[in-house]
Amino acid sequence: MRPAGAWLLRSSRRVGARFRHRRWLLVQWALGLRGTESVVDVGGVAQSAWFARWKGLVVRCNVDRTALGARLSVLADGRWLPFRDKSFDVAFSNSVIEHLQSLEDQARLAAELTRVGRSHFIQTPNKLFPIEPHYLFPFFQFLPTRVQQWLHAHFDLGNIRRSDPFGTIRLLTKEVAAFLANQALEKYLTGSWITLKREAAAHTHSLTELGDALGAPADVRLHLVYLNPDYTTARYPDAANGVPYEVYDRGTAERKVAAAEEAFRWLRPLTQTNR
Repeated sequence: MRPAGAWLLRSSRRVGARFRHRRWLLVQWALGLRGTESVVDVGGVAQSAWFARWKGLVVRCNVDRTALGARLSVLADGRWLPFRDKSFDVAFSNSVIEHLQSLEDQARLAAELTRVGRSHFIQTPNKLFPIEPHYLFPFFQFLPTRVQQWLHAHFDLGNIRRSDPFGTIRLLTKEVAAFLANQALEKYLTGSWITLKREAAAHTHSLTELGDALGAPADVRLHLVYLNPDYTTARYPDAANGVPYEVYDRGTAERKVAAAEEAFRWLRPLTQTNR
């Protein structure tokens, strides 16, 4: 590696370490953690400092056997976790969701994390940050895929080696956050239908239809009505009467996620008492 490139990598690692420390303090504060909770770390690797001094149970999940190490680990795909509902106090996933190749897969991971954890933390880098955090290359995330592939094949960039397999990294945007809130809730409603009714759920993307069938109270139904259009708005720009990134801002995305959380709070006791 050229001296300038080595300096950039060392500098980025120091900055990254400071960001991760601040993020870790935020996680502990936001979730009210004491250090004794049970945790499933989805996408965690042996070299990770997350939960290094944790006193509670930590189960690391990864699809790569070589990444797991000697600590209590499970070879598993985050989209289909082999655990019962609310098996852990915390479901944790750091910089994993952007590596999934479709919105549907990202929604499935988000739904699984909310299913197995009584609380959860899902982090992904900000797409609008000027330096792409994996390649450490300015605006790499906005380049055409063919240009990304060419750079990947010809240069060692950031934490990525030329010999590493190329995979598209889907950094999330505000409209994607709204779509994932919609999809995580849809999958939770569908699973709750199966749990409570002991039958296949209706084939629909309508949150209100699913919620009505489960007897959603009026305040929860308002949240379902608010979230219902996002399946179309975020996924099909030609049917959305506007470009998604212009329809959503940060405040809107945060309200969408909060609305989904309120619906989750209604559903959790129902499914837990009928297991």
